[in-house]
Amino acid sequence: MMAADDEEDDLQWLDDAQLNGDEQNEEEAEYTFLQLEMGLDLRLSERAGIAIDGEAVPQRHPAPRVRAREITRPVSLTKTQRKQHYLEGHANYHPGCPFCVRCRGLADRHERKRGEDDLEPGGEVELEEVPTVSFDFCFLMQKEQGKAMPVLVARDHKTCYTHAFVCPGKSTKEEEYSDLIVQKCKVFVEMLGYKRVAMKSDQETAMRALQQRVQKTVNCEMVLSNSKRYNSKSNAKIEKAIQEVEGHMRTLKLHTENGIGQTIPPNHPVVHWMIEYAAELINMFKIINKKLTPQEALRGKHTLRRLAEFGENVLWLPET
Repeated sequence: MMAADDEEDDLQWLDDAQLNGDEQNEEEAEYTFLQLEMGLDLRLSERAGIAIDGEAVPQRHPAPRVRAREITRPVSLTKTQRKQHYLEGHANYHPGCPFCVRCRGLADRHERKRGEDDLEPGGEVELEEVPTVSFDFCFLMQKEQGKAMPVLVARDHKTCYTHAFVCPGKSTKEEEYSDLIVQKCKVFVEMLGYKRVAMKSDQETAMRALQQRVQKTVNCEMVLSNSKRYNSKSNAKIEKAIQEVEGHMRTLKLHTENGIGQTIPPNHPVVHWMIEYAAELINMFKIINKKLTPQEALRGKHTLRRLAEFGENVLWLPET
């Protein structure tokens, strides 16, 4: 009896061992199948994030590099936004305005990323503590116009307050109209309210003569400063101001011509007023430092004006 029991126990032990061996072989076969399916390498399955032995393996492969970028599409202006944009004279560029795009649209810009210590545009700290006002000439000309129109542009570096007006010529010393140019420059500098100011321009003969004449007539202490020869970046403030005035003038002219249905002649008196009004629109409505306009930066307060669009018909009662 004891021998029979021992023989039965041995057979049972053998059956259990064979069963455990078969299960282990099945598990190894499944594991080997995963390896074969993923390329004979367990690390490939780990990179793919496949669950092994009931545990999820996180993905480890790097994200694919982006090789295409969608072009920016302009947002259309609503009726209220368009009316407000036209009332402000297109002071702030909007990609949804056809007049802004045609007259001031630029190609794709390659802007560098600003660091934490970089200053906003218009907020540069001058090396000198003396407030600086820059002056320079620009020339506006159309295809139908035989002679270019000289325009004097001035800008305050601290507030970006801008002034522009048409000059009969570029002479600032010999001609009779030079007295009018000097007087307008004097009024602009004194309007800023600085007790001590630096007048900056290039080293052109006409501009240096203007500097000396304004220095003698202005009612504040004035320091003369000149940019380097053949280096426009040394006087970048006024170059930016000229670009903005020219762009606004083109935008106003195109918008007015579209409204009246005819072309404005280049020598029409309204063109002279359009240039001065373009500078005033920059002062009243163009946002600098993402919060203030030049006029608000100069006066220190916000003003709400009642205006009409440039070229709009207005009924008024003359004084008697």
